[in-house]
Amino acid sequence: MKKAIAVGFLVTLWYSSVQAQQKAQYSQYMINQYVLNPALTGASDYGHIVAGYRNQWTTSTGAFDGALPKTYYISGHSSIGRGSKKPHPYRNKHMGYHGVGGMVSNDQTGPTSRLGILGSYAYNERLSGSWRISLGISAGVQQYTLNGPSLEFADSEPMNTQRKWVPDGNIGGWVYNKHFYAGAAVAQIFQSRLGFDIPVGNGSTDKISKLANHYFFTTGIKLDVSKDWAIIPSVMMKFNNPAPVSLDINAKVRYKDMIWLGTSYRNKDAFAFLFGVVLNSQFEFGYSYDLTVSQIKNYTNGSHEFMLGYRIWPRARIGSPSDFW
Repeated sequence: MKKAIAVGFLVTLWYSSVQAQQKAQYSQYMINQYVLNPALTGASDYGHIVAGYRNQWTTSTGAFDGALPKTYYISGHSSIGRGSKKPHPYRNKHMGYHGVGGMVSNDQTGPTSRLGILGSYAYNERLSGSWRISLGISAGVQQYTLNGPSLEFADSEPMNTQRKWVPDGNIGGWVYNKHFYAGAAVAQIFQSRLGFDIPVGNGSTDKISKLANHYFFTTGIKLDVSKDWAIIPSVMMKFNNPAPVSLDINAKVRYKDMIWLGTSYRNKDAFAFLFGVVLNSQFEFGYSYDLTVSQIKNYTNGSHEFMLGYRIWPRARIGSPSDFW
């Protein structure tokens, strides 16, 4: 019974999210900005493959077993038209180049799940000196699934499992040099309609739910304290109508582009504590723990997120300036 109540609560929460916040939450986006902005396609000194997992709102309460949000993804991207022996455009007079990539993700929340498959393209152009600009687009599909038989409604007949395939796409821009970046992205640009038959009371159903535009704005700066140490403050603003604006304030300390520690505050939601390491200039590992500060804190032990990355064809084993992102 407790589990049925929990699932009922979460599907109500999910239905509200269909009308408001819909994109997966990430705390490790500072390491892999590509998950939020296709303009990052191919922007690094290397091909980049990343796998991530997020377990949100973990709890010791058995009533919520299997019902809380979980996110999985794997992404990969690289520049094209640049041989492995060529230096990065930061360090020469080469002008524009192209980047391609892709991402597969899956979000699960109780009886609902969302599978996304996207391919991306970006064009990266030198502006002046070490300043560059990148414009990117991603396109693909999303499959939304609602496992109706797992739900119980007091005043409605049992639901069948429903699956909807819809087109999806994102656009973004990125301006940067060795010590500064600023980016903007718009997600779910097609605003595809889902058309689920969901009981909304009085025997009626909702058939008008759709994907909403989500907007992301971010900027950061790398402050070199010494030859080996750097401090990287950054901010991220996210919003979509009618959800409230979400603001992340972040700070990282990095040692020799190999080890970093960080913290982040998401307004009215959580503090995040982050750790990462880069081994042999190719292998990456990142971990973050979100300590919830909203009213949900009474029902959760926080959120865990893990990231594994592999850098392909690192140029002469030179650490990319993009590492600090």
